[in-house]
Amino acid sequence: MKTTPLTDDFGVEVSDIDLREPISDDQARELHRLFSENHLLVVRGQDLDEHQQVDFAGTVGTPRKNRDGTSHAWISNAREDGLAGGARLLFHSDAAFKSTPVAGISLYGVELDDESSPTVFASSVDAWDRLDDDLRATVADLEVEHVIDLHSDDFHRTRSSEIDWETADSARYRRATHPLGLYDAASDRTCLFVNEQQSSHVIGMEEKASDELFARLFEVLYDESRMYTHQWQIGDLIVWNNVALQHGRPAQQRNASARTLRRVVLTETFAADQQRAS
Repeated sequence: MKTTPLTDDFGVEVSDIDLREPISDDQARELHRLFSENHLLVVRGQDLDEHQQVDFAGTVGTPRKNRDGTSHAWISNAREDGLAGGARLLFHSDAAFKSTPVAGISLYGVELDDESSPTVFASSVDAWDRLDDDLRATVADLEVEHVIDLHSDDFHRTRSSEIDWETADSARYRRATHPLGLYDAASDRTCLFVNEQQSSHVIGMEEKASDELFARLFEVLYDESRMYTHQWQIGDLIVWNNVALQHGRPAQQRNASARTLRRVVLTETFAADQQRAS
């Protein structure tokens, strides 16, 4: 395997590997090491079925089983069963609104062209390290409530104060509270765990003051010079740490050219000192 850094802070492209072949223990250990240190792996030019994608994701974590026994779903503006079809997605970590966020995600390019929207990544762990000492000390013990309206077409930001939680439909609205500085075992680092899509407010803080603090944190977190933009091609395979990194996407209209990605979710990502079971 050969590797090429994607940014100065995170991400690595892996080449000279054919994932149609079984992944050896040595390869799995190296992929896991690269993932633990870089949080995002990109492998281009692969021709894989869902089982091979699951095997690849399984080198860094535990793939989630669906009720039908499969381990994949579709991010698509073209399929009837496609999720999150074409709207812009604000930066977020999947399921921050749950008590246990999604640990990792793998996507594989199936239907794409030059007009397909990219996926853009920002690093929560590097953002935490880039906070100035005074600001980091200010937020170190704070907690944030994360909220989502699952009936929203674009998963826009929802404030907790907008919802009557005593009568709210639990199938529509979800919320959870997490430390603003959240420890991530897979990277052995602390994350700036606040995002523009799902973070409602800082617990115990007035809404205006909370919004002002978010704005200061977002200046660091969403510094465009620190981001990685993945321009999709058919056969691209990626996997990332959903806690250490956030992702977003420009809008892709549902009636535009097809954009279909196969998605595998990881319920856990292995800590740096763990290895895949043989």
